[in-house]
Amino acid sequence: MTSLRMSQPRRGSIFVQQFCDERIANILESNGSGVVVFDYDNDGYMDLYFVNPGPLKGVTHEAPGTKRQPNRLYHNNRDGTFTDVTEKAGVGGAGFGIAAAAADYDGDGWTDLYVVNVGKNILYHNNGDGTFTDVTDKAGVGNTGTGIGATWLDVNNDGRLDLYVANYLSFDPDYKLFYNPTSYPGPLAYKPERDVLYINNGDGTFTNASESAGIWRCRPTGPCPCMRWTTTGMAIRTSISAMTRLRICCSLTTATGIFATKPCSGESRSTPWARRLAR
Repeated sequence: MTSLRMSQPRRGSIFVQQFCDERIANILESNGSGVVVFDYDNDGYMDLYFVNPGPLKGVTHEAPGTKRQPNRLYHNNRDGTFTDVTEKAGVGGAGFGIAAAAADYDGDGWTDLYVVNVGKNILYHNNGDGTFTDVTDKAGVGNTGTGIGATWLDVNNDGRLDLYVANYLSFDPDYKLFYNPTSYPGPLAYKPERDVLYINNGDGTFTNASESAGIWRCRPTGPCPCMRWTTTGMAIRTSISAMTRLRICCSLTTATGIFATKPCSGESRSTPWARRLAR
């Protein structure tokens, strides 16, 4: 449960993350969901955006008719309390929410919001007046994988923020552990899903550059050992040298624990994507 003191609808009320089950019954429910801290209205105070998972067919086990509770945006009142402005802002979200990432992708001075779901992700453009507009389809960033995280970064040093979306695994609700059917399988029991890299075109749209960048070099159906890993998180490392470079460092689930990303077996470190990850 995630809780937050806020000023509306009444002072001292509690935000409770929606969990549509009696117990953690599978690997997707075990992930929980995230929160973003960002100043959406440029008043100099950090606001909060909480992501809600809600019900999802084949994953959760809720009572019939259970409605999804919205994601929540809380405005900082500057006095230690927050006000729920979700409805006014138009950022209630949809689907099974996992995470979010905030950044000003179009350089208009207002921080935008990308919401990661199990299913179609959402890009909210900040209108600068306390409201947001869903521009997912226009921007072309509605990845429909099993999302686990996302980050904004300038991959090609063109001055525009690009978007990297980390996907988790292909969940099969019918798969059970034969030696312990009352428990749920871990991430290595499922096929991994490819991450996605979107390059900012500078006109409000993005291009999927995952294949040309090399992050799809190892196919999920192929023999490459790295595809037995599933992405569980990421970080951006900045290298200061003759040229500043940003590198995506993914944490991966393997049979022996968590490892930093490295080039795949049979892949040369001289390839562009391998060089980025190896350094």
